[in-house]
Amino acid sequence: MTGAVDTPVVVERLTADSLRGLGGVVAPEGPSRLINGGAGRKWDHVVPSESLPSPVNVGLLRSEPGSLELRAVERHLHTAQFFLPTGPGPYVLVVAGNHPDAPQTEDVRAFLADSVGVWWAPGTWHSPLLPVAAALLFLTAMRHADPPDLDLRELPSPLPLLLPESLTAEGA
Repeated sequence: MTGAVDTPVVVERLTADSLRGLGGVVAPEGPSRLINGGAGRKWDHVVPSESLPSPVNVGLLRSEPGSLELRAVERHLHTAQFFLPTGPGPYVLVVAGNHPDAPQTEDVRAFLADSVGVWWAPGTWHSPLLPVAAALLFLTAMRHADPPDLDLRELPSPLPLLLPESLTAEGA
């Protein structure tokens, strides 16, 4: 990562517009339709399907809570990546833009999410998901690639993330 990494990044509330150009939020919002005789409601295309060409690797990821700091970022140049928590619980996600060479410190933004998923556009620098209070299990999907489509960069020193009490007090 280029630029100074000594100033904490303040965590913001995740909104539908937070990840514009870098991915998106996956939540039961927008156009939907009734299914199963009216007993269910379905939201189609919550992740752009062209972002996940076949074959798709659908898996589970368990994330444990830890210190709120950014130690590394990664990106996937040729595929999107999708995460959906299987239960409630707040977590922090970090994006660092989509600079072609290396993530830029000035592009780092952190968001608090709860009970919504996220997807990253190809090439978006991002962190692992960071549960705030308890371990979380996520359903994940991305294109299967051999060799893996992964560009991982360790930071020279951890970048602290500051979670304002106002965000945790009112819920994500």
